[in-house]
Amino acid sequence: MAMIILDAGHGGNDLGDVYGHRYEKTDNLRLTLALGDELIEYGYDVEYIRTTDIYVAINDRVKKANQLDGDFILSIHRIIGELNVFNSVLYFYVFELGGVAEKTAINIAHELRPLGFKHYSIHVRSENMLLRDTSMPALMMSICNLNSEHDNMIFDTRLHEIAEAIAKGIMKSIPLKSNKDNKRTNKKKGLSIKEAGKTNLTYTVQVGALLNYKKAISMYFDLLDRGYPAQFVYENPYYSVLIGRSMDLDLIAQLEYRLRLDGFTTTVVTL
Repeated sequence: MAMIILDAGHGGNDLGDVYGHRYEKTDNLRLTLALGDELIEYGYDVEYIRTTDIYVAINDRVKKANQLDGDFILSIHRIIGELNVFNSVLYFYVFELGGVAEKTAINIAHELRPLGFKHYSIHVRSENMLLRDTSMPALMMSICNLNSEHDNMIFDTRLHEIAEAIAKGIMKSIPLKSNKDNKRTNKKKGLSIKEAGKTNLTYTVQVGALLNYKKAISMYFDLLDRGYPAQFVYENPYYSVLIGRSMDLDLIAQLEYRLRLDGFTTTVVTL
């Protein structure tokens, strides 16, 4: 199957753009993980440059991507930009026009249009190392102005719809069957062949189930401030926060115990 590499921009002490208490690095990771889940559902092999709040230098991102030898890499960002109350912002960056990356950008933009992303633009960034030096088609996208309350509401409340739309755009552009399949083994990285053949559940801790967006987003930032790897989610009509993800139920149980000691209402769910 085709391998899609997802790069959550910034991380660690590299905050990216900042708007009040909102950090670009955090939103980038939230969308990256949600998108990864969607692509896995479609049947893609998904790898990540980072899955936690760590700093990864640009040359290390390129090195890791090339070692993984994927079929496509998408780098996700948000930006500080001119405010547009009525149309959410969407920018794409490619090394050159006319290739797979531009085709993917167009398909993603088409899928995002029903969510309010009426306009988009594609820019050539031939100096960008991630776009220039990776050995596979590479696309960078910036979605939603970080300094727009309207865009932040769209990002928070429709995150999974956004991820699903991006995944559909990728699927229209990158065949599920990869030309590199014969070069890859059945062994998953870090697992034995026996373990790789198992069907494993991924567990996470759900915190709260609130109808009020402001209370839910306040809880989300509180959890971030406490050092928890929080992901804000919306499943009509409730807002909640997911903390952590692991196939080790014991680890998740320990995490849930810590959260309850901190006074949060929790439940363990599967992804």
